[in-house]
Amino acid sequence: LIDTPLNVNAASVEQLCTIPWISPALAARLVYHRYRNGAFQNIAEIKRVRGFSTIYDKISPYLTVGRRRVAAPFHGQGRHYCLWQVEDSQAFQQQLYSGSKHKLYNRLQFSFTDHIHLGVLGEKDPGERSWQDFRIGHVKVALPCISTQVIAGAFSASFGQGLVFGGAYRMRKGSDPVTPAKQRSRGLSPYLSAAENSAFFGVALSLRTGLFEMHAFTSHDKKDARVEEGVILTLPSSGLHRTVGEIATHDQLDEFVRGASLEVKGGRFGRIGCSWQNSRYASQFAAQKGIHQHIFSGDHNSVAGMHYDLAVRSLNFFGEVAQSHSGGRALVAGLWFDLQIEVVILFRQYDRDFQNFYACGFGERAGTANERGVYYGLRYRTRDSTLSFYLDQFLSVWPQTTSPMPTSGVEMFASAEWEFSAACSALVCLRSESKEKGVAKMDGYGNSRVQIERPRRSHLRAQLTVSPIKSIR
Repeated sequence: LIDTPLNVNAASVEQLCTIPWISPALAARLVYHRYRNGAFQNIAEIKRVRGFSTIYDKISPYLTVGRRRVAAPFHGQGRHYCLWQVEDSQAFQQQLYSGSKHKLYNRLQFSFTDHIHLGVLGEKDPGERSWQDFRIGHVKVALPCISTQVIAGAFSASFGQGLVFGGAYRMRKGSDPVTPAKQRSRGLSPYLSAAENSAFFGVALSLRTGLFEMHAFTSHDKKDARVEEGVILTLPSSGLHRTVGEIATHDQLDEFVRGASLEVKGGRFGRIGCSWQNSRYASQFAAQKGIHQHIFSGDHNSVAGMHYDLAVRSLNFFGEVAQSHSGGRALVAGLWFDLQIEVVILFRQYDRDFQNFYACGFGERAGTANERGVYYGLRYRTRDSTLSFYLDQFLSVWPQTTSPMPTSGVEMFASAEWEFSAACSALVCLRSESKEKGVAKMDGYGNSRVQIERPRRSHLRAQLTVSPIKSIR
């Protein structure tokens, strides 16, 4: 964005939201102001739009009122490092790892004009044998004359609120109380990260024309898995291949995935769309019993869903509903508005039998299943201070590994931040969580019983930051 700032007179709501400090409600308000009052003559005029004066100094470097600067005809960048583990761990001392102690990381990216992008990445973790244990790459070609983009190699898919395709990552609850509640739909984008088992590998096509935006892809990749007699027992996600057991799981499962998405854009009013994916595996996932009976089993799955992201003045309505082949459903519905105070309200409900390896919905737990909850977040900004607060109430409707029955919990966060000057700031924050869990205890007869307890954990933090010069903090 620094190299090619956004044209504030042409950028869409989605493009404006790529700048971290601009919320969907603020972006919609700016687009509406532009629609009613015409183009901005200079960047400083955006301070007339309510909410932009407090963040103007932070966002102005990423915006322009003219055409975006043309990127250099050729541009390349790389990142390389080698780390050596000096102190031996017990595993190295016992020679449990087959490889050396050093960690290697190599990443290269090249751009030819603004239409062709190439990227390659190689990584080796300490203890792994191969000097390039993990290797990925991609080529992205943009054809502006026909509004088409093609990606060959590694890529990620993200649509709606992540119930059909959740992308490689998403923000979790933290010091920002409003942004994590809504996932930004990135579509099909190149993948160049060292996080293994998070990307698709194949060919992806995106077409944007008029009111419609279409995406489709096909992927064939090998995943780490422990397979015995044609049955998949576990799917390791660490990406580590150091010991004999870890090496035996390397690339043992063939995965075939197809996906598509169609969206209808309504200009400044937002968009609605639908997504679909079908996955097939070369081996069968073993059927589970007991509390794990709703986990995916078999060798194929499909998920379909509909999503929306609509803006009306300072109101932003967003959500998605999806259903997997098992019949389980997932639902997310949210409202984000900015009337002096930014407020987001999000409701989520994930059935216990909703099955999708590629979902990444908002929630307390990592998996998008067996959860129901309501999230409230708010943020109030002035030129030199920020007040933040969120409250999350959640419930698991089916027993989990840590509890023999459904459990519930509440998490709260509040913070106040003051910026006295460019060299001095202060922060006070409080986080409190109360969550039910099963605890094994002995009864009067010497038998082990699991009881549900609800401990509370609270953390208070106060911080003063002083930076007399840029190199000292």
